[in-house]
Amino acid sequence: PEAFIAADINRDGQVTALDALEVLRTAVGLGTEHAPQWVFFDAGADLSALDRNNSSVEADLQLAEIDAAVGELAMRGVLLGNMSDFA
Repeated sequence: PEAFIAADINRDGQVTALDALEVLRTAVGLGTEHAPQWVFFDAGADLSALDRNNSSVEADLQLAEIDAAVGELAMRGVLLGNMSDFA
């Protein structure tokens, strides 16, 4: 599922040739409005429904304050446009 999230660099919810074009533009140093960026989401999020036609994930964690008693905060991070693990 993380591969679909990473591949959807333009964040339109689908992995298409437009995403590949944006990754290529970034790789060769051309300007793009969809530069690689990190997205973070809950580590416990159910990603089993993700595929190339549905790559949307709630990636808007908001932390007002982390209580020291909590101990840990479990998140997943994906770099949009990162295909190195899959190429």
